[in-house]
Amino acid sequence: MAFSLACDAGKTTLRIEGTDSSVTWNDVANAGAGSVAVDGGGTEDPSFFVTEHVANGMYQILKNIQFGDDSNALTFYSKNEMVYFDDDQIFVIKSNATLQLGEIAGDYCINGACWSWEQDGYILSDNGIFRIYGSKTFFRGSGQVKFRYGTVDFRNSIFTDINKAGLFYFMSNLSSIILKDVYFDNWNYFLCYKSPTTCEGLWIHYANYAIVFNAPVITLLKPKVTDENQKQVQVIGSNQTVTLINPQFTLLQDKISIFESTGQAIEKYTCDIHVVDKDGSDLEGVTVTCEDKNSDQVFSVQTAADSKIVQQIITYKKWEGTDETETEYSPHKFTFSKNGYTLLVMENVTVDARINWDVEVKFPERIRARMANPGRLAILR
Repeated sequence: MAFSLACDAGKTTLRIEGTDSSVTWNDVANAGAGSVAVDGGGTEDPSFFVTEHVANGMYQILKNIQFGDDSNALTFYSKNEMVYFDDDQIFVIKSNATLQLGEIAGDYCINGACWSWEQDGYILSDNGIFRIYGSKTFFRGSGQVKFRYGTVDFRNSIFTDINKAGLFYFMSNLSSIILKDVYFDNWNYFLCYKSPTTCEGLWIHYANYAIVFNAPVITLLKPKVTDENQKQVQVIGSNQTVTLINPQFTLLQDKISIFESTGQAIEKYTCDIHVVDKDGSDLEGVTVTCEDKNSDQVFSVQTAADSKIVQQIITYKKWEGTDETETEYSPHKFTFSKNGYTLLVMENVTVDARINWDVEVKFPERIRARMANPGRLAILR
């Protein structure tokens, strides 16, 4: 086998090392009698560290596990299985190693796994990668699950704290944070000290404090808080801006906490507009302008050949300072103009949800009459 198994002299930690790109728990559990090299000499059976209760389906981890050796680019996969770490047993992903639960097939996650552990502390080393796709994880401890270094890529997965006592940390030294359609349930705190590289669909349910931020700039797309009794957003740092785009819940002033006078939270919504004429045909070159309630221009763009504007983002509300002073920018006004077409104005539009419009602009009757009878003089009034 391209990978190797070793453990320390005290046989308290199993090291899964090597360069094989498809190592699984089945590979480890069935590696063969005496295949684990012990520091200082001798060998040990894999069953001393891993018990396979159901063939290729359920594994009980009896000792600490270390993925990788800080050198080789080992990738370890866990798919379609339950992995249960005994109490006080931990795992760590070393530099250049990848631990992946489940798989991605196109835009979907498949073959998810279910992991349960009690571990308290750091999981990732420098340049380590932790991927969780279409899987479930259960934390049974009462401490902190911390990601300090490396890369996390979590998609279409559920993270549950059994005791509602743990803190889930994304630290500032992480290389990258990717969160897509992930659900955090029953955590004491969810803390983010670095702006995610991608954050689309972050759900927080039944936490004492939903989303606690301490990073200069954080942008979340489609976040959702499902327990109205909890704090929704906490902004801790100075000069910090937290922007929530298309939130799937109503932000309330008394549920937002800003700890510094220079901190702010902003609620925004995306704006997609498609413009057609009375016959439903696409119209290129229509100028679409948006102004807030103070008559300040938000954007002015033209429709492209596909009759659509480039997606815009509109600010609805902003909260600033320790008093969480609220400023609202709606209602907004939208204007649609193109030479030869009637000016269309849409006023008093409250932008408290995503805009996805198909808009019709009309060709003036008098201009149409003139074009239909080019020999006659039409006077426009």
